Amino acid sequence: INAFVSRGSPMNLYEQRYRHEIHYPGTEEFKSTEPLSVRAVYYGYGRGDFDCSAHPNLHYLSYRFVSVGWSGLSALRWLEHFSCEQVYTIPPCALTDLLSKNLNLIELGIDKTKLSAGDKLSGIGQFKQLTHLRVTDVELAGFPDEIFKLAQLEELELTAVDLSAGGTLDLSALKRLRSLRLVNCKLASMPAGLDRLPELELLDLTDNPLRVLPEYIGSLARLQELRVAGCSLETLPQSIADLPRIKKIDATRNGFTHLP
Repeated sequence: INAFVSRGSPMNLYEQRYRHEIHYPGTEEFKSTEPLSVRAVYYGYGRGDFDCSAHPNLHYLSYRFVSVGWSGLSALRWLEHFSCEQVYTIPPCALTDLLSKNLNLIELGIDKTKLSAGDKLSGIGQFKQLTHLRVTDVELAGFPDEIFKLAQLEELELTAVDLSAGGTLDLSALKRLRSLRLVNCKLASMPAGLDRLPELELLDLTDNPLRVLPEYIGSLARLQELRVAGCSLETLPQSIADLPRIKKIDATRNGFTHLP
């Protein structure tokens, strides 16, 4: 579990609510627990499928590096946290079906998981409670713009997701956003509305072909950490010196010709 916690997942609910309720399938403690009383499960590096249908009261479910029994997931209705990593046995539309039955979801993480053509996360705009969303190293054709209209989001992480296609990327609706990570997303220009995020504390644009950072960066009054490593920057805006709360700037792997 230590490796799971330290990898940077959205762990707020784990820390605040479910730390002492997590069960681990395969253990003797789990086998002796009344199934209907189980509210939180972490299943990682195991063998065989975990049958969710016997535990319909799950609120927290996280899979890592296992074969998943997706048919049992159809019994779940109360999930607040769902995350999976390196899961390769997802039937067509299984993820969409799961999510459509758990509209009170607060945290969603999908990492290094191959989705079918029917699982493009369309319909994600229905999740009015969603505050933490992470999608990393997932092949998605046609990323849904409705993600950027989830006004209640506090943390958003997209890694290796192509955001270069389509129209202008507008983040102005995400007024509550505290952490924004758009890493290796093929962004050649800054998203619109970034200067209208008053709560933003962390901005990570690592490994995007950005040539210029706008001067309005200096107006992000709560920004504490800025990551622009591996971009195509030749300089940094003078306004960075005006950031009142900045603690860390990572601008390595850029071809700077001069600095302010």
